[in-house]
Amino acid sequence: MTNTDFWFSGFDYREVAGWPKLSWIARCTLEDPLVEVFHGPHVEVAPEWFAEAVWAGDFENGDFDQISVVVGTGIRLRNGGLQCVTSSDMLNGLYYYQADDCLYVANSLPVLLAVADVSLVDDFDYGAAMQSVIDGLDYYQRLIPVDEGEVQILYFENLRIDSGGVNRIRKPKMAPDFDSFAIYREYLASNMRQIIRNAACPSRKHAVSTCTTVSSGYDSAAVSVLARECGVEKGFTVTRARRQARNLFDMNDSGMAIARHLNIDCKGYSREDVRFAHEVAGWAAMGQPGDLNLCMFEYSGPVSLLFAGFFGGNIWGLGKGHSEFLSRTDSSGARFSEGRLHCGVFICSPVFWGCEKRKQVIALAHAAEMSPWRLGTSYDRPVPRRILEEAGLPRDSFARSKKAASFNRPYRKPFSAELQEDFSAFLKKRGKNYGSWLSERVAYVFTGLDFYIFNRLPERMRFSTVAWSGVPSATDFFLWANSRLKEHYYAKLSEFSGQ
Repeated sequence: MTNTDFWFSGFDYREVAGWPKLSWIARCTLEDPLVEVFHGPHVEVAPEWFAEAVWAGDFENGDFDQISVVVGTGIRLRNGGLQCVTSSDMLNGLYYYQADDCLYVANSLPVLLAVADVSLVDDFDYGAAMQSVIDGLDYYQRLIPVDEGEVQILYFENLRIDSGGVNRIRKPKMAPDFDSFAIYREYLASNMRQIIRNAACPSRKHAVSTCTTVSSGYDSAAVSVLARECGVEKGFTVTRARRQARNLFDMNDSGMAIARHLNIDCKGYSREDVRFAHEVAGWAAMGQPGDLNLCMFEYSGPVSLLFAGFFGGNIWGLGKGHSEFLSRTDSSGARFSEGRLHCGVFICSPVFWGCEKRKQVIALAHAAEMSPWRLGTSYDRPVPRRILEEAGLPRDSFARSKKAASFNRPYRKPFSAELQEDFSAFLKKRGKNYGSWLSERVAYVFTGLDFYIFNRLPERMRFSTVAWSGVPSATDFFLWANSRLKEHYYAKLSEFSGQ
């Protein structure tokens, strides 16, 4: 896709009714200077850029391609080329696909499948490929097959499309050296203030409300302290964590007490209330339900900016986690990447900001000035502890043990009875079955073995036992959810084209 005499001149916008609020796809060729853009109803559009994003800069300038802290995605026309921008984290990526001389770039895989009219294949482990986001920037699966070629996945990098072709480029790096806790804390607070100012800009066509998650642990609670200082007044908490071996009897994960201390109006949600408005989208990101709890929250306004504490163990811990850049132990937050487009949410974890200087943040956690906030326990994060205690939270009121509120159910069936029936029919067409009650119980045991034993073996010796149980895999769910969403998005696009 090269043409040395070519440049892009603008965008041809087409809003598609019935698409997710924040979804978009751009279709371009080096024969037409106008880029065709199909988008949902709450994407911000301007003559030289469009975005579903907030960033640490002025909204009117639309300079998110030159900013290091971006939450969301978009495209900026710059010097005759297109700057396709991802979120400054490993939570929200872009997908692009080339067919002949036509290039598609989208923030939603099923939207891309619908517009490019391609399909996923049956003989590829999509679940493992999408979960590879935990392996970090240099090792995640960048290519996934479709029936006519491959779709490329882009995280934490931008994409330049111009007469020279299609090229990945690294994001701008603007973080200072974190020589002290005060410098690091102000870096986080300053970017948060700019993000919130951007979100509140009156030039936006779609109002953005702000809110935060609050739990009894370190990370989201520390982020909530910073958010409250910047004027965020609304919060959400899941009151009970899922049962784990390390806390069989203490499952209270409510952040209500912390929210009251911070004067945050917080609403609690029960894990037993599993009525999700966008459950299919929740499964579509990775074939896992882990972040469906984020679909439970009652967001106010057409669009919301939600602060959270994903990635805290790898940045705010003591350096005992994965060493590869942006690698981590789980895919929390990234599993919301399709659901958030429906809910109208910018999912923002400030923990990622300045992550290119992770070693400095970890060194800070070990610095002499942080010794009063080190506990010497297995669950020890002095940076967020200092943020919380300096905000007046008593030492014994948070982070007593590591918990998790996500919905990682091992027995793999949809929560909705209607969707269970649809999923079962989808499996039967592919020659598969749901799995029996016994297989669900076996899966529960195998999941525990995998998490606590086999995943902790040396890498060359690791293996998964869950497949032995006969329950549907993450790939089964991924194929089902993306197929259903593709059908829906294609139908809405057809209705639009027929107008």
